[in-house]
Amino acid sequence: MFIVENVVGSIFWGLLVALVMSVLVFLVCMLFSRKNVQSPISILVIAVYFLFATAAGALIAGGYYVKGYVEDMGDYVASITDKTTDMAFSDTDFNNLKDMITDEYPGTKPILEHIDTDELISKSSVGRSVSDFLVDEVNNTIDEYIERCLKWLLFGTLIAIILATVAARHGGGGGRRLSSSDYDNYGFDNDTSSSGYY
Repeated sequence: MFIVENVVGSIFWGLLVALVMSVLVFLVCMLFSRKNVQSPISILVIAVYFLFATAAGALIAGGYYVKGYVEDMGDYVASITDKTTDMAFSDTDFNNLKDMITDEYPGTKPILEHIDTDELISKSSVGRSVSDFLVDEVNNTIDEYIERCLKWLLFGTLIAIILATVAARHGGGGGRRLSSSDYDNYGFDNDTSSSGYY
């Protein structure tokens, strides 16, 4: 139930982020394309960007949801391990511990899969417990993950603005204006001063 709530919450925040960012892309596109955003291609670009931003926003929100229960995970690990500085775990012991953690906190599974026994032992300093080490590792990994997602979101936003603006400037004019040579080619008089039109 709690996983379903997190997934639904992540999607909701993803949609909200996508809506805000898509409006921003639209406004910037209007600014640089002289308020002409009628090109089907520019609208398609913004629509595709909305889907991209929804996914990126949901991933970022999911990262924060996982961070929300990392401390609880640390307490859980402390309750099932000896809180000593003796880090002499075997591979089997640590794999069993990871299985127990992921059963209780499924969102941490992709992160714990990248931690092995040798890393646990070598990076643990005097006075640190297993739970302290794992909490730090998970938090650092989530922070890096969120940072990467933010960079991709910003990069995608920049690309969407450029593509939508270029498409709007070149494809939304509704046809080109006739030049003086066009008037001559079609036999029209380009001298509007003698016509009855203003």
